[in-house]
Amino acid sequence: MVAINQDAVNRYGYCAIIGRPNVGKSTTFNALLGHSISIVTRKAQTTQTEIMGVVTDLPYQYVMLDTPGVQCRLKRRTKLNRVAAKTVVEADLAIFMVSGSQWTDDDTAALNILKDFDGPVIGCVNKMDKLRQRPEQLEQAIDRLRDAYSFHNIVTLSARQSQHVDILHQEICALLPTGEPGYPVETVTSHSDHFIIQEMVRAKVLELLHEEIPYEIAVTVDLTKEVEGKQHIYVTLWVRSSTQKGVVIGKGGQKLKQIGMQARAMIEQHFDAPVVLKTWVKVGVPDENY
Repeated sequence: MVAINQDAVNRYGYCAIIGRPNVGKSTTFNALLGHSISIVTRKAQTTQTEIMGVVTDLPYQYVMLDTPGVQCRLKRRTKLNRVAAKTVVEADLAIFMVSGSQWTDDDTAALNILKDFDGPVIGCVNKMDKLRQRPEQLEQAIDRLRDAYSFHNIVTLSARQSQHVDILHQEICALLPTGEPGYPVETVTSHSDHFIIQEMVRAKVLELLHEEIPYEIAVTVDLTKEVEGKQHIYVTLWVRSSTQKGVVIGKGGQKLKQIGMQARAMIEQHFDAPVVLKTWVKVGVPDENY
């Protein structure tokens, strides 16, 4: 963490992280927070909305904004691209992330979102561990970023292995505007417990069903109540067709059971408390206020 100057003024702001799908934005987000808030799967575009996490290292505090991965080809991604663009506008600073030495049209599309952004931007090359034996490719990736945009600084890291995440944290803190903390020091996310549970269950659905189920699957937390010292959580998985419902349930209910077991373990680890997770699958669209 940042070395604290006792005479330092408080700094507080919003930091958005942007890039194409699967460059490691959510993994980096979680590494900075020290908690799994933004879901991470091998399936691209698992982040469907702006995810907010709070990092406190007094006198610094910042709100991390994870965004959907930007894609330029698919019309159905236009809405998600707009979410990413809107999030950046709201931020005081931004991180633009690429994956190792790879550069695609989607990277260009993500970078274009920053063209009207006035705040400082940190360039970030993730997955440097994969380039450890190919230092020339890492240098090429850094040079490409330097040529593409006027970044305040460029950081290389491996979010999955938590290498150089502390350096990125220091860079963020150095760029924060002055201001009093916006959240209590113990706050990790501004999202509700229900939202976190929904995201964790959805993560397991996407992880275990891969391409069989579309991104549009929704999860609602219908009820939580304490029974004999355990939190009982009732959730519904909403799909678009009876065929999808059958896929989620699986033969003899085994797939739904697997989703429930793994999601429950993830929820228990996050909240550090025993839970009973009960899951249902329904065809339809949940109430818009869920």
